[in-house]
Amino acid sequence: GFVEFTRLFEEREGRMGVVVTLLAVLELTRESLLELVQVEPFGPIHVKAAGAEERAVAEDGASRSGTTVA
Repeated sequence: GFVEFTRLFEEREGRMGVVVTLLAVLELTRESLLELVQVEPFGPIHVKAAGAEERAVAEDGASRSGTTVA
């Protein structure tokens, strides 16, 4: 599921931690590995791995059939 962006870093990391995390999130989003959602202007930003639900369903099905999912 989605995680609020602010949960991806700790306060003690300071401004640099926020900047590094933001740049990483933007790069992973550009590569279609993450999905970002912001429901309203200035609202919280939520992040999740792209295709996370599909992978979870595939892994669940594989575990039931005894196969592995890459």
